[in-house]
Amino acid sequence: MNLKKLFSYFLPLRLKNYSSELNGNMEINLVNGKKVLDTKSSNYSFGSLQRILEHGLKAIHFDERFKNILVLGMGAGSIVESVRIRFGSDARITLVDIDPLMARIAEEEFGIRQYENVLIHIQDAEAFVQNSRENYDLIIVDLFIIATIPEKFTKKSFIDLLSARVSDKGSIVYNTIRKTLPSPAREEIIEDFKRNGFETKILKEIEYSNDLILASK
Repeated sequence: MNLKKLFSYFLPLRLKNYSSELNGNMEINLVNGKKVLDTKSSNYSFGSLQRILEHGLKAIHFDERFKNILVLGMGAGSIVESVRIRFGSDARITLVDIDPLMARIAEEEFGIRQYENVLIHIQDAEAFVQNSRENYDLIIVDLFIIATIPEKFTKKSFIDLLSARVSDKGSIVYNTIRKTLPSPAREEIIEDFKRNGFETKILKEIEYSNDLILASK
């Protein structure tokens, strides 16, 4: 183990800075021997966010039934590592992000191209879903600008679009941060999923900060 990796178990080490017009300043940090992508107030990939989404995958009993996955808000692509390595799945994964810098970081810093059957689209998530004619067994919604979900992704019109793209017996994992999404907005998202025929539940205070809305047909 080199010294940098050793020291990172005691204090995070900053390796590189990136500046995004959409996401502000981002950092590649070495934490506990592993590279992560952070903003000034939240983890974007390969840290707590990865663990949070893995909680969601476990809660929906992720297995070989989920063959076609859509991820809205790719970050640096840590969900791909989770699906491929932690859960041993070769499912087709489509990643969508509006920020082209995310795809670059995922490729250059985290080697996302090593994984097969992964597609990346640089596009607004709402526009992608609206134009898609494909159904997905699992949709993961992780749409943040720094630590806040843009309001349009909490509206009924967006939830309706998502719901129309879920295959029979499919699921949605919708990530929220407790401090930045008011409780009434979170409850309205849940009600919108119910109106679309989904059974819903919420995993509260994952990593002390996030609530995951789970919706299943």
